[in-house]
Amino acid sequence: ESERSLDDIAPEYTADERAGCDSLRALVLAKLGWDKPPDARVACVFMRESLLRYYRARDSLAASAKMMIQSIKWRQEFDLERALREWQEDTSPQAERLRKAWPCCVHGVDRHGCPTYYARYGIIDMGALVRDAGFKRVLTLVLSEQRQLEEGLLKVARATGTHPVQVTCVADFEGMQW
Repeated sequence: ESERSLDDIAPEYTADERAGCDSLRALVLAKLGWDKPPDARVACVFMRESLLRYYRARDSLAASAKMMIQSIKWRQEFDLERALREWQEDTSPQAERLRKAWPCCVHGVDRHGCPTYYARYGIIDMGALVRDAGFKRVLTLVLSEQRQLEEGLLKVARATGTHPVQVTCVADFEGMQW
């Protein structure tokens, strides 16, 4: 399998969505005063499939741009790669209890080969998990699952030549508490 850059793989989108993504990219770069993304922490936000997610997530270009800029600022402050490495290396009792108690995961693939995520939020006592493991561990666990989803989508994209962008998520919220 040849390694292809995500920039080489077009997402599944309409011509209108493609134009909207181009407009979103230009608007965000202009608002930030950049010609191009300054580093890898934020470059991934400007990949075509990421732009499409931001574009679809809000009802207006302005709202999508605002959300994207907030994400970029967070990414610049939060060292995701370091946090994910630390999470994988974390063998503390708190981390192990969190891993055992967390009832969500990437569980198989759908008929297109895209990851399927099962989230049983209704049985989580989130407050207890955060008190025991700490908010940063819970956040990093969720981010590590997001990374698994992204890697699964990339695998499909490389195999098919088109980036599917979305995954199936089955979420159970019955009994959810904080």
